[in-house]
Amino acid sequence: MKFIITAVMIVTAFSTHAEIRQELGIDPSVDYASLAEMGPWDDRNYQLTKEDLDVLPDNDQYLRNVPVFFKVWARRDNPNIGKYYPRELYQSFLIHHGGLIVDGHWYKEGLGLYHHPDGLDGKPDPNFRGGQVNPDLETVLTAGAESTIEFNPDNNMQAVAGVNANGGQSMYYSTDGGQTWSFSQVNPSSCCDPTVDWSTTDVVPQRVYQADLASCTSGCDIRASYSTDGGATWATMIEIDGDNQNDKEFIHVDRSPTSPHKDNVYITYHKNNVMQFARSTDFGETWSTPVGLNTNDRGIGSDITTDSAGNIYYIYPSVSGAGLISMKSTDGGLNWQSPVQITPLRGDFDFPIPAMETREVFIYAAADVDSSNNIIVAITDETADSAGGGQTNPNNNRGEIRVFKSTDGGANWTELDKPHADDGQLNSGNPIDRFHPWMMIGENDAIHVGFYDTRNSTNRTGVDFYYNVSLDGGATWLPQGEQRFSTQTSTNISGGFEWGDYNGLSVVGDKIAMIWTDHRGSPTNAMVGTDVNQFGQPSFNMTATPSSIDVCANDTNVEVEIGLTPTQNYQGVITLSEDDTPNYVINGSFSPNGQMAPFNATYGFDVNNNGLSGTETVTIQGSGNDLGDITLKTVDFTINYADTAAAPSALTDPLDAATNVPLQPSFSWSADPNSTDYLIEVATDSGFNNVIISEQLDTNSYDVTTDLDSSTEYFWRITTLNGCGNAVSSTSSFTTLALPGDCSVGQQQITFFEYTFSSPDDIIFEHDLDTPVGVVGGLPETQGWTVSTDAGDANWALEQVGFNGSYAWQANDLPTTNDTSVVSPVMSLPSGSGPLTLRFWNEQSLESRNATSCWDAGQLLKSVNGGGFTQVTDADIINDDYTGNINAGPASGEPGWCGDPLSATVFNVDVNADAGNDVQFAFRISSDTSVGRPDGWVIDNVRVTGCQAPD
Repeated sequence: MKFIITAVMIVTAFSTHAEIRQELGIDPSVDYASLAEMGPWDDRNYQLTKEDLDVLPDNDQYLRNVPVFFKVWARRDNPNIGKYYPRELYQSFLIHHGGLIVDGHWYKEGLGLYHHPDGLDGKPDPNFRGGQVNPDLETVLTAGAESTIEFNPDNNMQAVAGVNANGGQSMYYSTDGGQTWSFSQVNPSSCCDPTVDWSTTDVVPQRVYQADLASCTSGCDIRASYSTDGGATWATMIEIDGDNQNDKEFIHVDRSPTSPHKDNVYITYHKNNVMQFARSTDFGETWSTPVGLNTNDRGIGSDITTDSAGNIYYIYPSVSGAGLISMKSTDGGLNWQSPVQITPLRGDFDFPIPAMETREVFIYAAADVDSSNNIIVAITDETADSAGGGQTNPNNNRGEIRVFKSTDGGANWTELDKPHADDGQLNSGNPIDRFHPWMMIGENDAIHVGFYDTRNSTNRTGVDFYYNVSLDGGATWLPQGEQRFSTQTSTNISGGFEWGDYNGLSVVGDKIAMIWTDHRGSPTNAMVGTDVNQFGQPSFNMTATPSSIDVCANDTNVEVEIGLTPTQNYQGVITLSEDDTPNYVINGSFSPNGQMAPFNATYGFDVNNNGLSGTETVTIQGSGNDLGDITLKTVDFTINYADTAAAPSALTDPLDAATNVPLQPSFSWSADPNSTDYLIEVATDSGFNNVIISEQLDTNSYDVTTDLDSSTEYFWRITTLNGCGNAVSSTSSFTTLALPGDCSVGQQQITFFEYTFSSPDDIIFEHDLDTPVGVVGGLPETQGWTVSTDAGDANWALEQVGFNGSYAWQANDLPTTNDTSVVSPVMSLPSGSGPLTLRFWNEQSLESRNATSCWDAGQLLKSVNGGGFTQVTDADIINDDYTGNINAGPASGEPGWCGDPLSATVFNVDVNADAGNDVQFAFRISSDTSVGRPDGWVIDNVRVTGCQAPD
């Protein structure tokens, strides 16, 4: 382990100790020694030309941990990067390049050790196992930095944590209140920035959500997932924003029982310093299209919280000089009010201090709301005696924790006292920094804050984790002052990542846990500290199951189960009673009642005929007496009342037997005033044996959000629901629109040519129903395909990288000039069986310039009747048109595809105009003189299909 510490210490001094030799540079007009003033020296800087350096803006942001060549690549890859680079650019540099190369030596660290495991200039890689488990409940999760932790708010024996670890974002879970932890998974293709939150128990089974950054280049993709087993396993990650231009995401669930948006999941992040927002209204199954907020400003480091009415508060520090900003939405994130400045900031984005001299202290927001809808925000900022504005001399800056409060829904804000002593000024002889807080409001509206503190280190280079709490809404903090939470001081981390960007804190009932980056040993670890929450009080929780129930006039013996669970060893006897009921609810009783928790009580009642059809709320109160201390809790459930059976709805849109219906149709039907809900069903058969959509709704309309199959007949019906009896509508049918290449309804698609490159039997030259189609397996076969090269290497080969792991043609995207094609055999396309369509499976990892242009790219060409090859145009490409023009290399100026990356996709091309002719197709890849992608372009399952009447 001593080796890695030494190596990382060397990295920080490379700019001054590297022997930079001007004669090694490829452009004599560049002063290569001056590049060490723009970032740490790396030998790959020798490949930079003046033209390369021109992409850097004047006064380009200085990064202590990212060399100039990678900054050039980042701005070339993403021209929309603003004044500040993404915080994750350092991790992306390590993923792609492992670490710095200085004087020919490769110094790998952190993520670089994981992504580039082979050798270290002949030395073995360091062993990352180790760390210690402190008997005072300090637990090492894994080697890593930047972490999050959340107890289940309804069961604090469950907890989930995420860590920015060496292999990517690593997830852990606990079933004993944080005493012990189990590893769940490393998110595939992930980088960093873990964030976690829980649903309410109304979601059955309860879900815990996580988000991460993935596929990082100059920025990252935003993804989310959920677990239904407390974090032990996770559903497949869902892409929310996939353009590799994003950073610094946080997730939040609206858990207020009175919110109209309860269990909505919200996510905040930035795209090139423009704040972004997306939401899920179906428990993380799908996500809305992200939207940019306050696009005239720039920011990073946001957080989201919600109040009892479901209002969203979006808090972020501006990097455009606007200060700490709050934005509010009153309709679940559809619309946003004008931004409000919470306070000006003395810092700007980040600033160096001796404990974080390289990565620098990050200014970000942590927000929460108390039971009175007061909003609390905590941030790091530079102190009044700092240089201010993110000045680059660490000794001239000092960090502190600032806390702000709004009591009027975010319209006005007041700064509270700091959660630490106002001491340790720069001129005191013993300066102290506090930075990177996390904050959560717990039981009794206690405001809990954890943060780094340098008071116990030498020359404020190391840290401890400290903690404070306010029990009066932020008016005062603990009279004894902030408390040391970590048991040992962590010495300075000399690597480029240092302490990361943030920490985690969670408090539920009698348990509190904090997670931070710890360097008291080696390697740097994510450390969880757990303790008893001394600032809660014994209490109990109540649930109602089901949370909504349908009844009919004159029903009897209706039952709802009331569950009671104690917290912090609550010893009181709890008596249940009706607090608020509709006038038609009569004869209510509880069995059992008057017991100590935990217990379940059945609330039974009858319904008379004095109600009006509609929905009302029942409130049940629990009154507990624990040694004379009276605790009152309530729980609500809703009743959907009806006095008449439902009537069948009339289906209005789409009309029966409608054709050319959009692939995402909108359905509507007549409303029934006696209904409580509607069930829509869409099936592929009139008997509804294959139902593809089944949704229960409280409105008489429904919009499909994912494409149905084209040229397909569907059937739909509505069941009108209420407690007196349901009614089923008649059945209507409709046919979706036809896409180019589709067969008409009543015809079947037939394959005339097919190449899967795995067996000689996979090629079919004439339609023959007795010949199997799509055989996979066997050794790779060229099947008459050839490779043609006009410049560079013959860069196509059959590799086992295709559909379902089969063999396929692959061309690497080389960092050199290359122009090579894989060419099909001649195909004699039949007449009279149209429309004819060329279909091929492909994956792309080709260097893009931006969203609408390419550096390296793929193209599709064709030759008809032995003529020259010409490019197939967008006019004939059915899906996934060319990305845009190619800006360099042999195909410069021509359209091309550059998925960067594009996951497995089937492309379809209209070739009906070539019916009756002999046609060859060529897949061409063109690359320029620098920067490639290792996976390039993969082509598999090439087919030509047509249509005919079924036998």
